[in-house]
Amino acid sequence: MLKFPLMSYTNDARKLAQLLLKAKRIIREDFDRIISAWGEAGFDSGDSGKGSAKGKKKEQQPGNAVRFIAGLKISFAGHKEKILGEEDIVKVISAASGIPYRKIDPLELDIDTVTRTIPKPFALKHMILPLYQSGD
Repeated sequence: MLKFPLMSYTNDARKLAQLLLKAKRIIREDFDRIISAWGEAGFDSGDSGKGSAKGKKKEQQPGNAVRFIAGLKISFAGHKEKILGEEDIVKVISAASGIPYRKIDPLELDIDTVTRTIPKPFALKHMILPLYQSGD
C-alpha cells in the first residue's frame, strides 16, 4: 500500500519517482534525473499546491507529476527501447494503491452520470470521475 495519500503521488514528482524506483520501473540514475529536473522546473512540493525555485513559484495542477515524468522520456528500467508513458506511471500508482486501473473510452461515458454526480471542482481537485451509478 501507499505510504502517502494518493494525490501526493500525482502531484509530487519526488514521491512518484520513489514509487517508480521501488516498483523497479526506473533505475537510480533516472530517479536522480527526475528529482533534479523537478527542482529546476520550479516545483518544490505537490502537497502545498505551490513550489519555489530561484524565487519563482509554480502553480500545481492535478496529475502534474505524472505528465512531468512522462515528458522526460525516461526508459523502463532494463528496457532502453521502451519509454515510460503516462499510462505506465498511472498503472504503478494503481497497483500500489490497490485501486484497479481502468482505461476509459470517452465515447462510452454516461455524460449525465458524470455531470450530475460530482461537482466539477471537486472532481478536478481529487482527480475522480464517476463511471457509472448503480441503484437509485
